[in-house]
Amino acid sequence: MSDAQQEIHELIIQHHPLEEILESIADWVGHMMAGALVSIMRFDAATHSLSLIPGKQFSEQYTQAMQAIPVSADIGTCGRAAHTAQPVITESIATDPKWEDYRQLAADEGLQSCWSVPILTAKGNLLGTFATYYRKQAVPTTADRRNLSRGAALAALAILRHIDIAARQEHEALLAYQANHDRLTGLPNQSRLEQELARALNVHRTPGTLAVLYLNMDGFKPINDELGHLAGNHVITTIAERLQNLVWPGVTLARLVGDEFCLLVPNPQSRSDVTRLADRILTEVSQPIEIDKQMVHISASIGIACNDLRLTPHEILQFAHAALERAKRQGRNAWQWHSSPRVCRSTNSVNLRHDLHTALQQDQFEIHYQPMVDALTGRMLGVEALVRWHHPEQGMVSPGHFIPLAEKTGQIVPLGLWILEQACTEMAYYSQNRAQALRVAVNISSLQFIRDGFFQEVQRILQKTGLPPQLLELEITESVLLDGTAPVIKLMQNLKSLGVRVALDDFGTGFSSLSYLRDLPTHKVKLDRNFIAETATDHRIAAIVEGIITMSHHMDMAVVAEGIETRQQREDLTRRNCDLLQGYLFARPMPLAQLCKLPEHLPGHP
Repeated sequence: MSDAQQEIHELIIQHHPLEEILESIADWVGHMMAGALVSIMRFDAATHSLSLIPGKQFSEQYTQAMQAIPVSADIGTCGRAAHTAQPVITESIATDPKWEDYRQLAADEGLQSCWSVPILTAKGNLLGTFATYYRKQAVPTTADRRNLSRGAALAALAILRHIDIAARQEHEALLAYQANHDRLTGLPNQSRLEQELARALNVHRTPGTLAVLYLNMDGFKPINDELGHLAGNHVITTIAERLQNLVWPGVTLARLVGDEFCLLVPNPQSRSDVTRLADRILTEVSQPIEIDKQMVHISASIGIACNDLRLTPHEILQFAHAALERAKRQGRNAWQWHSSPRVCRSTNSVNLRHDLHTALQQDQFEIHYQPMVDALTGRMLGVEALVRWHHPEQGMVSPGHFIPLAEKTGQIVPLGLWILEQACTEMAYYSQNRAQALRVAVNISSLQFIRDGFFQEVQRILQKTGLPPQLLELEITESVLLDGTAPVIKLMQNLKSLGVRVALDDFGTGFSSLSYLRDLPTHKVKLDRNFIAETATDHRIAAIVEGIITMSHHMDMAVVAEGIETRQQREDLTRRNCDLLQGYLFARPMPLAQLCKLPEHLPGHP
């Protein structure tokens, strides 16, 4: 690789602007091909056209004229190269019929010949064209053709990296918005409310300087049940608009769940100011709403709490909700202040924390397995190990409840080791009793993964259970990188040398960054399930998913999509070249005994 090529590669890796990189490529090729004027055109799939990227080798008039040129076999050398996906040589622009509409423009620019090659992805998708013009009639030598191909290949790499970065930035912005806003109303959601409440409680420490109004609709359920969800959504959006018209700058209005809203009111002058706002809310909410040419009536109940004590966000919301319940009990269409200084604390989490401590000794946990299948053939290639807790009193406890609790208390470490060893033991049995061995993916918490001695634990478990290392895959999330990438990369390299694979789970939910992804010795990325439901209906989400898949393939990583529930989702992800699929369409999580009865191929039945 020449010094110039190395410099261009560094520009690409360091995320320099695309125009700067393409100009450097043009200069490099122009230097190797005497007398050449290098032209790079970008392809716009939406308009199916090519546009010349500005450069010092062409006049401003020519550059402006070479915008949005249709891709056609009959329009110019580059138009045909893009249309046929093949190199095209025009020895004489003056006599070539493809140049009929642009011949005078080329003559004014002093251009007499043109050689063009398409800029393509590895899969043959068009990105643009790479061409050289000459002020004399000429045909390329073998060396010239090679230099054109080199320039096009570098341009493809630069454009693909630019697309990847743009897709990542768009998806990060979209995720940030979706994570903090309600999709129906556009209002801040509960997560954003809690952030704002924590900030407000930190600022407004003097008692009485912050009020929380917790609002719930009276009689909303019958409307939703009898008139349908569309009618219910219309009511919610109408109420949201009315509430927005009542508040002033500085007041936070959020939609929580269902028909619940919450307002944070900083610096009220008195309790009377708060109650006047509550009265105005009740009046506005009670105004009739037209649905399908009929008027429906609804009211609201409001609970109010103030920062009279040193409260946490959770506690002040509990106070406001308790006042709301009292308002409902006392007739609805009313507001109530919270007056009790006691916090109604649920003991459920405390009890579960204690029960977690003994659950392992009492064999209350069980591993269920959900298949991962080849997107094209439906062949089962692996499974994900998912823990289930059979609580003796509460029945089946959701992992979404006890896993966060275990992570918070540190109990995730012994629990995680049990899951890993049990999954390896059971899948070793499976591989010994079935013709086809399956790779098992085990979720590893960041706390467990970065803990000293984890690598040795993996070695011990593999040796004890007899599971071949190549059949074990550890799924980690991006959160393991928060405390630094160097030790994580070293551990992943050690695991790779052992034969154990590492996959990046829930890709897209964290701080997804190409700058670290390219350095991680991962074999696979797993698309966050939140993308899957909207890929077929939201072109922005689809673009993000396709960008992640393309980026991963360029980095030699497979892509898994989880949460596949419909044939449409399966077909859409397969069309976008996703490698593996997982979800209820193929099979629900199941114990080992049931897994052993599954056929090798799972066609997928909704």
